[in-house]
Amino acid sequence: MARKAELIDCDVRIRWEVLEADRDKVDRHALEEALKQVGANEIKLEGTVIATQRSRAEGMNQLLSVDAKLGMWASTVGQNRQPLLERLDLLVSSNGEGLVDVILGQCKQRAANPPPTVSGDASAVGIESTEPTQELQLA
Repeated sequence: MARKAELIDCDVRIRWEVLEADRDKVDRHALEEALKQVGANEIKLEGTVIATQRSRAEGMNQLLSVDAKLGMWASTVGQNRQPLLERLDLLVSSNGEGLVDVILGQCKQRAANPPPTVSGDASAVGIESTEPTQELQLA
């Protein structure tokens, strides 16, 4: 579970996309309560419902499990299915608090290992000015 001090006075926005058939499975109240318990100040939950139009892979709607459907979709669009199946497993096996812990861990890891920067004269590559970057530090 995330420690309360990690989100005290933080504004949190969670965005997700869900199929029209699954729109009622998202428990907005549980997400909001889990974030409040760890000290979030302002919480914005932004769900996007994806309208059902057509199947992207022939026979996909006959598959029974979500992981089989995800695997077939990944094969159809040329994506590596393993990372997608790992994320699906995380979503299925975690509660709201577990997801908060995972997301905070990923943010801390990215903050500890920022991407490499390029130094030198920015005007040499046609950049006239840049805005300062704000960093988020989690305690």
